[in-house]
Amino acid sequence: MAGGGAIFSPGIAQKVLGYLSAPPPDVSGGIFDELTSREREILELIAQGKTNAEIATFLNLSPKTASNYISNVLLKVHATDRATLMLMALEAGLGQTGRGPQPTPVFVLYLVC
Repeated sequence: MAGGGAIFSPGIAQKVLGYLSAPPPDVSGGIFDELTSREREILELIAQGKTNAEIATFLNLSPKTASNYISNVLLKVHATDRATLMLMALEAGLGQTGRGPQPTPVFVLYLVC
């Protein structure tokens, strides 16, 4: 959205709101064990809400290389899309304040009914 917001379905909105109101979970490798250190770094940035362009810039990669890393992560963890991947990362404790690169938190949540 032009104002920097995001539109989520009711199901996704409930998960995001549940995540935001829940205590931070314990971080466990589990599903992310087969990721390389660079792929984990990419996943951390995705969990923080970074765009592909922001990830590429932050890690000094070409946009195509960043996109390739993201595709590899999606395949390795069997996520169907970026939103699912982000939720998986958040549920595993990634993207938390004080861990890795810090996000610029400006988030507007719209619930579509």
